[in-house]
Amino acid sequence: PVRISAAGMAIPLPEKIVDQASKGVNRQGFGYGGEDAYFFCEGRHGTFGMGVADGIYGWRDAGVDSGEMSRALMRTAMDMVAHGLDDVYKVLDLSTRHVLAEGLRGSC
Repeated sequence: PVRISAAGMAIPLPEKIVDQASKGVNRQGFGYGGEDAYFFCEGRHGTFGMGVADGIYGWRDAGVDSGEMSRALMRTAMDMVAHGLDDVYKVLDLSTRHVLAEGLRGSC
């Protein structure tokens, strides 16, 4: 059988670190830095899932925290994969709908 091993690292540019939330945080299977976030995990049925959300720094000038959106989107997608959802389009669609319903804006 084929087995996938993954690792991730988020390191934001120093000039983009304006507060604690924008610093790089890397945990087992989930991380973020600046406006970007990632996840990787194994689902209930052995399905491997991973995602990267690339937030847009310039939205900060318009009062939008795209980093919060990226983190919430990847956290939600990771939970869905971990609980057995293995259709990538459904994971992205449902994650985006969930995050938007929570009041976060910024998904394209």
